Amino acid sequence: MASIPLFKVFFRSIDMPVDRKSKDGAKRAYYLANKKLREGMSLVNFPEGGIGNTSPVMRKFKLGAFKLAMEHNLEIVPITLADNWKRLPIDGNYVPKGTPGRMRMHVHRPIPTGNLKSGDELQLADDVYAIIEQKINELNDL
Repeated sequence: MASIPLFKVFFRSIDMPVDRKSKDGAKRAYYLANKKLREGMSLVNFPEGGIGNTSPVMRKFKLGAFKLAMEHNLEIVPITLADNWKRLPIDGNYVPKGTPGRMRMHVHRPIPTGNLKSGDELQLADDVYAIIEQKINELNDL
């Protein structure tokens, strides 16, 4: 995706990539995200880890971002990007530079994590998934 002009700057400068083929790579990304949060930075996370070949159905969410939010008592702000599946590369089959068209975004209400305890991250991830999925379906008449 770093070859797509829209994302080139992002992926080459501020992205914290996760090597999903390596447990050590995932641990390194988690450690770096934890460090950035302690330094007061805000993070954007795509917990599904990419656009799967079942789009617009999202992949199952990874739990790391939800664990971090709970550890740092941070609100999660779900954001639905309703048209990404139409515009961006799908599962390694890259569309050169993406495709033109409308890209709608819906920012949902923040979800507090202060009342959650260890072990609640799976339910939290499922709740966020359902919120985003419902809006994708609504905006795409699915």
